[in-house]
Amino acid sequence: MKPALPAALFAAALALAGCCATHTCDRDPCSAAVEMPYRRVPHHPPRWVYARNWERIHAGMTMGQVESLLGEAPRVGEYQCHDTENWYYPAPGSGWIQFDRHDRVLRWHEPARLR
Repeated sequence: MKPALPAALFAAALALAGCCATHTCDRDPCSAAVEMPYRRVPHHPPRWVYARNWERIHAGMTMGQVESLLGEAPRVGEYQCHDTENWYYPAPGSGWIQFDRHDRVLRWHEPARLR
């Protein structure tokens, strides 16, 4: 008799353990009015960064242009995973920028509103 049940349980456990790393993290349990925490795109290096001069940032800017604007390299924010979600926690009152895979500004956040 083959141990089919233990193998199935093992496969299910592996699937659950890898859920955080493979889930698209596209669910948002927070209401639209809540400004934080923010999602991070999985499978890529963290590209959420703190921004001081966010009012001068626009979509499509390169990482180098943002560095010139800020006068320093953007600081990558901390993130952590809860269950199947990847969340980013910015410093209170600071804006943030999300870069795409090509290091171009995808979207950004001002402390008062979301663009």
